[in-house]
Amino acid sequence: MNAENAEKNLWDQIRSLTQISVRLAQWGITTLLGLLTALFFIRRELHEGLGNLPPKHPLPVLYFIVGNLILWLVAVMFYRMSSWIRKRIFYYIGCLRKLPEMYPDDKVKVYPEIPRENENSQRLRDRALLHFFRITPDNRTIGIHIGILFFFVPATDCFLYGFSWLCWWFNL
Repeated sequence: MNAENAEKNLWDQIRSLTQISVRLAQWGITTLLGLLTALFFIRRELHEGLGNLPPKHPLPVLYFIVGNLILWLVAVMFYRMSSWIRKRIFYYIGCLRKLPEMYPDDKVKVYPEIPRENENSQRLRDRALLHFFRITPDNRTIGIHIGILFFFVPATDCFLYGFSWLCWWFNL
């Protein structure tokens, strides 16, 4: 294999994994929003089935937790799948950067490095991100956006449930 074929194969892998990543994000959000919609109707039926609750009283916490755990598990599942794809993409990008070393005699394009933000100014945030999301400096931006994308729906469900309790508590 020569450098031109290796470069073409690596770009094909990167392109296909990027397309898979976008489709996974589309399916993940669609699945999470579909589950949230189904949970809304299930929770409404449960609320009507529990006849001893006042009309605007929120659903008991135990019923909420079961549905919300399902949302969090699905979000974590999609996040882990996207994390695997992201690691593969950056592995192939690393291989693409090593091509001039592997084929020193062939003419290989050298791609510039993407400038990164100052590490010292955001040390605390980086530690939290590295610990919680397992984000490395190479895939930081993609990992943050994918994490926000998948965990937004279950977090919104928690926020709305807490808001419904506040509205019931203050008789709004």
